[in-house]
Amino acid sequence: MSPFSFSDRVRTLRESTTIMMSRLSREKAERGESVINLSLGEPDFNTPSHIRAAAKAAIDAGYSHYPPVSGYAELKAAIIDKYEREQGIRFRPEQVVVSTGAKQALANLFQILLNKGDRVVAPAPYWVSYFDMVTLAGGTFVPIPAGADADYKVTPEQLDAALSEAPTRMVILNSPSNPTGMIYTREEMGALAEVLAKHPEVFIISDEIYDWLAFDGELRSMAPFTALHDRLAIVNGVSKSYAMTGWRIGYFIGPPAVARMAEKFQGQFTSGACSISQQAAIAALSGDHGPTIAMREAFRQRRDAATAILDTIPGVKYARPQGAMYVFIDIRELLRQSDFSSSLDFALWFLERHNVSTVPGEAFGMPGHLRISFAADIPTLTSAIHRLADACQSILNHADVS
Repeated sequence: MSPFSFSDRVRTLRESTTIMMSRLSREKAERGESVINLSLGEPDFNTPSHIRAAAKAAIDAGYSHYPPVSGYAELKAAIIDKYEREQGIRFRPEQVVVSTGAKQALANLFQILLNKGDRVVAPAPYWVSYFDMVTLAGGTFVPIPAGADADYKVTPEQLDAALSEAPTRMVILNSPSNPTGMIYTREEMGALAEVLAKHPEVFIISDEIYDWLAFDGELRSMAPFTALHDRLAIVNGVSKSYAMTGWRIGYFIGPPAVARMAEKFQGQFTSGACSISQQAAIAALSGDHGPTIAMREAFRQRRDAATAILDTIPGVKYARPQGAMYVFIDIRELLRQSDFSSSLDFALWFLERHNVSTVPGEAFGMPGHLRISFAADIPTLTSAIHRLADACQSILNHADVS
């Protein structure tokens, strides 16, 4: 056997499509081409100054040793205070596990809760990594199609049918949604909670990483549904709401027994998250939210600018995003009038011909769509959307797009 004979696990693992599209755009840029990258979900704002100052202070204070595996007590307290302040629910420190980003929090949960063949359901479109993370943990990922006619949100009837179809170990909910930006209202969440109450064997993951980036209405969470707390894990972090993607701090709040197992599992892989980043996260959660509110308003304005142009493009549809930093565009009618076999083919052509990087719907379990991030200033964003309009018009005019 060759020393470079790789495991079946990694050989069957797909490259993240968002990372692939970003890589391709970066390679074009390195060749001197002018590329607009709208593929990554990363705020283009600097981390607020008071958070950076807290990190510098932590360095000077000697936070250079191993932190507790599940996170500093002060950060857990800040997380608990956040949910009491925003949702009126008081969690306990033993329910909180801090990780190296929300992605690790999710991976921990999948690894400690899933056995081979366990069924995991989630509305589609879904975040690109759910499928592969569940598969790596041995689970079987089952999407519930939630189409444009329902604003890409799963209905209680759909969820009940999916959970009743076969024994199910877990359900994943995400609001505000990546890739659609849609938000479940309190009433819609309540209706889903009623369905989940009928299936006490199902563990629930509520991915709330975009909670502060909600443009329309109140902040929403599964936290108030206390009857589900014995089998609910709320996943969140500081990456999106505080422009801290590189600081790598996420967390989950769940049943104490689940938190203990996650701490045990994490202790064998990464141990505790970065000590300096944790101190910065305390400042983010506990300090001035003015910069976050200003960033959210900027994203709202960008959404409005992008959708104003999208409204003029024939052959495309979308649901107006209510949060996050994405618009999910239905291009199926456009594809029917073209020689493209998929939205992936279109996205690759659009990058090659028009120098704009997007993410095809196949990555989110919804072919025939494109995700565009509006994490770019308005002139850059509108330039990219105008390029999309030109590309669509060339297809409708039956121009050569080979």
